[in-house]
Amino acid sequence: MGKDHMRVSWITNEHFHTQSIVEYGIRPNEYNATATGEYTSYRYFFYSSGKIHHVTIGPLEPATTYYYRCGGSGPEFSFRTPPTAFPLQFVVVGKFVFSLLIN
Repeated sequence: MGKDHMRVSWITNEHFHTQSIVEYGIRPNEYNATATGEYTSYRYFFYSSGKIHHVTIGPLEPATTYYYRCGGSGPEFSFRTPPTAFPLQFVVVGKFVFSLLIN
């Protein structure tokens, strides 16, 4: 991924047809960039996971707030990248995991 990229992951119901894309930008509700990823799923005995989407976005600017949405629709979320002078080698950010269940 690198120091100027971030991986966004989310889960959807296995029957919910959504693309593994993340739209993002530096202004709320204005997405001037799109990244495409992939999804996977797994089974364990009688359990079947939903679609686990993974998309890497970037390159991202330091000390900047980004707004994004997953799958081409849905709620908007945001995060702020660390400044360049911040002595950081590895970051794990967990905003949320959501699952859309369609009956």
